[in-house]
Amino acid sequence: MTAAGEPVERDWVQLDEFQTWLDSATRSVESADRDVPGTVLVWHEGGELAHAAVTIGGGYALHKPSQSWSSPVMVWTVEEVVRSWRFPGTRLSRHRIR
Repeated sequence: MTAAGEPVERDWVQLDEFQTWLDSATRSVESADRDVPGTVLVWHEGGELAHAAVTIGGGYALHKPSQSWSSPVMVWTVEEVVRSWRFPGTRLSRHRIR
């Protein structure tokens, strides 16, 4: 959300808040183009929101592996982020920031 300009960098955004923002500020896309900045990658497990990352262009994404205070925000390739969340029962969807 912060990558889209929302002033929440110091807040612990809960799942329902994130889903509300996702529904209002993005549109679902089918493209897997890794070079388009502003694509929110969203994973669901058992139908429940589980994780998200955002692409920044050039095949890279901002990714925070966990919500722990000690977990840094990192820049990974989109491929690395997608691969790190490949688990049975996990579904990836893509949303473009409007």
